[in-house]
Amino acid sequence: MDLRGALGIALPQEYAKEGVKIDGKIFEENEDLENYNPKIIPSDFTSQIEGNQYFDLPVGTVLHFEAKTEDGLEKITIEILPETVEVNGVETRVYLDTVYLDGELVEQTRDYIAQNRKTGDVWYFGEDVNNYEDGKLADHDGAWLYGRDGALPGIWVKANPKVGEIYLQEYLEGEAEDMVEILSLSETINVGGKTYSNCLKTYDFTPLDEHSKEHKYYCPEVGNLVYLEHLVDGDVLNLIARENNEESNNTILDPYKSEDDVKIIQNFYEDKEDSNEGESGEDSEDEEDFEEILEIGGAGLVGLLIGGFGVFFWRRKQK
Repeated sequence: MDLRGALGIALPQEYAKEGVKIDGKIFEENEDLENYNPKIIPSDFTSQIEGNQYFDLPVGTVLHFEAKTEDGLEKITIEILPETVEVNGVETRVYLDTVYLDGELVEQTRDYIAQNRKTGDVWYFGEDVNNYEDGKLADHDGAWLYGRDGALPGIWVKANPKVGEIYLQEYLEGEAEDMVEILSLSETINVGGKTYSNCLKTYDFTPLDEHSKEHKYYCPEVGNLVYLEHLVDGDVLNLIARENNEESNNTILDPYKSEDDVKIIQNFYEDKEDSNEGESGEDSEDEEDFEEILEIGGAGLVGLLIGGFGVFFWRRKQK
């Protein structure tokens, strides 16, 4: 079966079959996109992402991932911010996703997610995207928001998935068309010498890119993704660490600072590698610029640090 009529998109050949279920509905040939029109009642959702055994993300959660790719070492840091954003009436949580390749910032997105109070499913309501090239902001490709230009939300991770189920994670024609198939609920996988059991295994794909085909493993012991395998190029992404920052009164580095700000931060942390040389006890010009960018206030700060080795966090109490 071809789902072009159902979704306005062309699915990979392995999904050209009748009776494909998307978000609980069977889509038959020649049905159009109007059949995927999830009923969103804002009061049904909460910005507290907790209780879903596969995707449990209380505020302050920080996840670190690494992948060795043919392009270099990729490091990804996810942080669940205290910040919320209303998207078409739904209060969503900001899921900050920062990607580095060999120490260079290449992408930073603010994903907007919320949890259905009744089902526990975590829904995806859009994202703002900054893509970088050579340290400079290049474009915002991939950005979308529910309700803008016909964009529709989808389910990121279900609380009670069923094997064989296929659902949309997002939909904006030509921009955001990610889909998921549930393959298993009982996978065992070893990551970094640790064995995880009863994991959810998914097949993630998008018809916008025939090379974007992945297996993902979400494990209850962590409450999140622990392993991702790219099926085309063979690259794998591993969870390195999960942290929980219980202090919610933090100042987070704004991902939409200017190109000059990004450069100041990069220079600051490159210089920090040589910080033992010639310490004078006085703040350097870069330090003063950096502190101004972070807009220090309140009891303290936690900034997202950009360095050659990836992302880490720095906290300094004010006097």
